[in-house]
Amino acid sequence: MKYMMLKLLTVFLILLCSHTYAEWTNVICAKPDGSKWYWLKDSNGNQVTASGLWSAAYLRSSSTEYIDAFNIGDETYNKISSQCNNSYVAQPAKSTFSSWAVFQVTKFDGTSYLAPGKFVIYRDRNCFMSPVNCQLQSR
Repeated sequence: MKYMMLKLLTVFLILLCSHTYAEWTNVICAKPDGSKWYWLKDSNGNQVTASGLWSAAYLRSSSTEYIDAFNIGDETYNKISSQCNNSYVAQPAKSTFSSWAVFQVTKFDGTSYLAPGKFVIYRDRNCFMSPVNCQLQSR
């Protein structure tokens, strides 16, 4: 009996740990310069969400400059971005008041790229400094 409980506890912990790293974000569609945006909604009027991971995407390998990025797969990004109006790009957003961030899209071969959109450059990850607004040009 004790051995069976230990097995069940182990399986539960493995399942719990395998899901703790997944995060969700809402999706907005925005002009690349951030001048206009709207919440992306499905056919039932619910906000569209995406599953992935928030991370810091460093702009240069030896730099401390980074932007907030939400990592998702290429297939998911294409599905989401195709729902935005012309001249708008899909971007992740935690809330109405969150800072600008972009999707970091991972392709099937394991390579990744930053999707176009407005973002904020942070100069030091260990403190809150005044961000510099910037925009990533469309590819």
